[in-house]
Amino acid sequence: MYKTIVLTLSSIERSRLFFLYCFAFFSLISNTFAELFLLLFCLLCVVDSKFWQGIKNDNVFIFSSFFLIYIFFRFGFDLYCNSFFSKEVINDCLSFFRSFLFFCVGYVIAFDLKRFKFVVVLMFIGMIIGVVVNPDILKLPEIWNGRRTGFHIKITSFALYCDVAVLALICFSSDVISFFDYNVLNNMKYIFLIVSVLIFGQLLIFTRSRSSWLALIVVLPFIFLNKLSSSPLFNFKKKNVVLCGVVFSTVILWIGFNASNIQGRVYEEFKSIYSVYKNIINADFQPHLSPSASIDYRYNLFLFGVQKISEKPLFGWGATSTKELVRKSGVTFLMHSDFKGGIDWLDHLHNTYLEIMVRFGVVGLIPFVGMLWVLMFRLLIIFKIKEVREYVFFSAASLAVILIWSFFDFRLLHPHIRYFWILILGGTWAVGKLSENSEDNIGGCFGQKV
Repeated sequence: MYKTIVLTLSSIERSRLFFLYCFAFFSLISNTFAELFLLLFCLLCVVDSKFWQGIKNDNVFIFSSFFLIYIFFRFGFDLYCNSFFSKEVINDCLSFFRSFLFFCVGYVIAFDLKRFKFVVVLMFIGMIIGVVVNPDILKLPEIWNGRRTGFHIKITSFALYCDVAVLALICFSSDVISFFDYNVLNNMKYIFLIVSVLIFGQLLIFTRSRSSWLALIVVLPFIFLNKLSSSPLFNFKKKNVVLCGVVFSTVILWIGFNASNIQGRVYEEFKSIYSVYKNIINADFQPHLSPSASIDYRYNLFLFGVQKISEKPLFGWGATSTKELVRKSGVTFLMHSDFKGGIDWLDHLHNTYLEIMVRFGVVGLIPFVGMLWVLMFRLLIIFKIKEVREYVFFSAASLAVILIWSFFDFRLLHPHIRYFWILILGGTWAVGKLSENSEDNIGGCFGQKV
């Protein structure tokens, strides 16, 4: 079975680990420091020959390489043909390439999966510090009354991070549902965990991001069922029943406390949602010429994206910004009010898969989706291994939330969500590597003992 073996770290390995932890801490609070520590960390990884030996035959790396090589040549072709081209386009292409630095994170975490927990903890500590020092923390009455906020981060991205924070607290807490132990300190620890979950849940409510709410609602029941299936709370002792009642009552009270915000956000665009539903049922795919709600804009962008895909389905429109395509279309129903009070063109399609299809066609989408499929499939293979089950469930749940959220937004090219993607996918890749290394130890996926 699996066992953990202690490894004596060299000075380079200690430096690499230090840079990784610094990167994780600053990832959701400071782009400048995060970029610096990511650069230093990756440099120490790529100069290690064992890193390349460990990933060169990896299926995820192969799919990723096809995707990046295709982007590179597509970008070069666009440059040669001199199609609409700008500094923004170059930045987008470089951002795609940097998003795949998660192999470096995975390489280091694979030696000891406990590092994944520490990376996640540091990431969310940094995020909470950003929340506390942000001026919006002084405007809680306004936020409580319906003002949306992501504090120091874009709202929809912040909501996604809160989703994953809730999952981390549940998955990485030994017997977190078993609030019941025989000494006071342990009971306080469990109370702290529940309070922490409620805090991140409240931050999620403050974002009023329905896509993130939906993603968490879809994934969370599976996590709870897994935790409950192995929980002492199934021993129906009097103390357990009382504690279950207390937890259940707390959750109900919390939901009731936020009922008006939840209900208001869910129903505020009901007319637009119903209108889109009627369009789909009647196969009447006409844009909403006077969009007034976010669902109207998303529906229009979806139709626009499908139209662009139909024009160039195989190779897409190339390494161009979607905003440029939208601007050149000249259709006014793809304009919206920006945060400064002016009118501007929508800058992306609010759907990651649609965005990739428009930019890079089917040829680009297949390796991208293939990479994600291999990641998830590996987790399914090692699902029943008890020693790593919490890592498997967190990785699978986080990946599922990201995949669902990606149907409603596209932020991969933004620095902070790119850092988040690198850390979470890096850890997920490291956990999945155990499917290829199931004989001796946790970690050591590259021929080294941990």
